Amino acid sequence: MSQKKTATGEFLSAREFGEMLDLNRESVYRAIARGELAYLTVGRAIRLPRSQIDNLLAEKARDPGDQRASMVSSADEAKDSQAERL
Repeated sequence: MSQKKTATGEFLSAREFGEMLDLNRESVYRAIARGELAYLTVGRAIRLPRSQIDNLLAEKARDPGDQRASMVSSADEAKDSQAERL
């Protein structure tokens, strides 16, 4: 993983962010499009703060019944399962 460090913390690519939460990259992009994740752009690249993963994992720990982090909607899960069937 090629985490980028700044004075305010670490930033990850969408792929890296998704790998850490067991999500595919497209699910991460959909969550960004819905406004559920903060991000910044560096040129054409999207970077997400590592601290968001910590927050999502803490939220999941409070509600262990969640199969995935809450940022993934049921619509994303349906799309992912459709793609797996193809």
